[in-house]
Amino acid sequence: MDIKKSILFLSFFIIIIIFMGAVSATSLNLTEAELASSGVKNYTEAHNKLPGYVDISDKNSTTPSYLNTATKFTVELNQGVTTPVNIATVGNPTGPSGSATGTVYKTEYVDIANRVSNFINNNGVAPNYASSSIGNIRYESLVYMYAKILNYYLINNQLPNYVSVVYYSGTDSTGVVIDNIPPTVTNNLPSGTYDTLRNVTLTANDSIDPNPKVYYSVDNGATWNNQIKTATLNLNSGSTTLKYYGVDASGNTGTIQTATYTINAAAPPSVTIDELLYASYSVQAYIEANHELPAM
Repeated sequence: MDIKKSILFLSFFIIIIIFMGAVSATSLNLTEAELASSGVKNYTEAHNKLPGYVDISDKNSTTPSYLNTATKFTVELNQGVTTPVNIATVGNPTGPSGSATGTVYKTEYVDIANRVSNFINNNGVAPNYASSSIGNIRYESLVYMYAKILNYYLINNQLPNYVSVVYYSGTDSTGVVIDNIPPTVTNNLPSGTYDTLRNVTLTANDSIDPNPKVYYSVDNGATWNNQIKTATLNLNSGSTTLKYYGVDASGNTGTIQTATYTINAAAPPSVTIDELLYASYSVQAYIEANHELPAM
């Protein structure tokens, strides 16, 4: 009986571990994979080497891991599927080789993508090359090829009929960081009704841009102003509809947020000149009659 309980407990524990791993896995959706591919393509063309990594939405992929993502998405898109792909831990190729260049058509590059993906799943590392009708395509050329394919999909919303294989060799230690997340803006004063004059501070925070801008409007969006990082505003008596959002250096724009305030602070009493003169005469008359100051 104790053995059965132990087996049941162990099985339950294993299931929990597997479930936790599945839930916590980080994935890239199609849009993120497309933007990452654009970054890899542009970096490779500018530096004649692959980037060492690609970081998008604060999700970091090594270059071998990116190849796994790109090939899986290529296979999916050919099937009309856009399921997010988990960022896998993939080792570097043991010794990249191959020098093929030329044109590979859709049917073949989809087949290569499937073979590369299966190789990574079975071995945990990126392949040194992939065989093709034009010869062995080197690892770095594979990465660039699938970056071009997904970049094409980003622009045209369809896979290309063919892709040109270009020879590349080498990987940089630096990588690509793509900022596609808008700043968050915090507000230190909740919406509500207040009996005293108040001020509100808006603060923008961004994971990449150290100085995002805060855009704000105190007339329900009719006019807008902006300040770098922080804006402190004085609220006047009456009702105020405050709208605000953040913008970073990459042009990412946050969602407009709204706060409403009613300030019921009473204005200080006003005194006319006549009232002041009358009070002065009254005080003077009291002093003359009683030879002392009146009680206040």
